[in-house]
Amino acid sequence: MRPRGYTGMTEQDEECISIDAPVPVSRSSGHPKCMPCHGTRLLTSPMVGVVMGLIALTYVPYVIMNTRNDLPAQVCRVIFHILLGLLIGSYLQTVFVDAGTPPDWWQVEAAQNPNSPVCQKSGLFKPPRSHYDSITKRLVLNMDHFCPWVANTVGFYNRKYFVLFLIYAALTCTFAAVTIVVFFRDQTFPTVGCRKAKTCPSSIMLFALIFDAIFGLLLLCFAGVHIHMVLQNQTTIESDGVHFNVGMRKNWEQVFGTQPIFWFLPVWGGGPDGDGVTWPAQTQPAHNC
Repeated sequence: MRPRGYTGMTEQDEECISIDAPVPVSRSSGHPKCMPCHGTRLLTSPMVGVVMGLIALTYVPYVIMNTRNDLPAQVCRVIFHILLGLLIGSYLQTVFVDAGTPPDWWQVEAAQNPNSPVCQKSGLFKPPRSHYDSITKRLVLNMDHFCPWVANTVGFYNRKYFVLFLIYAALTCTFAAVTIVVFFRDQTFPTVGCRKAKTCPSSIMLFALIFDAIFGLLLLCFAGVHIHMVLQNQTTIESDGVHFNVGMRKNWEQVFGTQPIFWFLPVWGGGPDGDGVTWPAQTQPAHNC
């Protein structure tokens, strides 16, 4: 049986696979592809420029307009640039990495089982925890949501990068707000003479402080929610189920991978643990360790 919309292996390819000999199942399907372009993605692509513009609202006053150049200021700038680099790297990975769709080998394997569920909208065999994205018109592995801020769907292969983007955006804004108050307060609050000027550097620094404080607080809450869902093996779509909760460590590895050295870096690092189509289910109460 070939599902409607399947364009992977040909009938000749499937004939070469013996029904008695199951298709080998790999826990990893390799590095994902770049997310393909489509109408909605092109329409939301200006949001990438908006995000970079928001970053500039902090970068310009904090780095370019900041005249303080002693050791504490230089240390703050180094830390700020490290956090900013991790933020931008995580963001770009979220934008460009494909969230993942059911692989061809799994479609062939599912075709051998008459009870395999079929997605009525895409016509593909539907793996567990996959969902149809009505915006991109694709069946997405372990779909979380479509995010217009990244012009992409968040799913199995790029969820790590999305969570890291939230974490580093929150840390960058919070760090900037705190250090502006502690180290750059003499450049933050306008003097009497400066208030009369049309362009006042300290007024711009004050704006950066308010901007970073508000966004830092919001992003800390948002990042905390998504970290909690990762630890519980939930998504925004599957937020009320505990069936796939196999313990915090294993839940975390299914998003961030099995190599701790790469957990907080926006790099592939072996990818998430699993293949996105087979999921260990909870058979007893999960031990969160």
